[in-house]
Amino acid sequence: MLTLWVVGDRSVPAGKNILFNQVISLFQHARKEKNLFFRRIVVWDEQNHQELVFLTNHLKFCHLHHGRHLQRPLANRIIL
Repeated sequence: MLTLWVVGDRSVPAGKNILFNQVISLFQHARKEKNLFFRRIVVWDEQNHQELVFLTNHLKFCHLHHGRHLQRPLANRIIL
């Protein structure tokens, strides 16, 4: 299990399936001399009634970028 802390919350669009849009850091990867930040986006998949969690190091992508990728089938993706 990963131990993380939320560095900041980003806005999420109203009426969409995005539950969280956060900048996080992982304790396992933190170093004194180097801060490592990741983007954690939690999306509700209504069809399968489950939360999908996406973790990326792309901090500048907007939430719309990730939403477009959800339109394609999830069969060819690795879900953590």
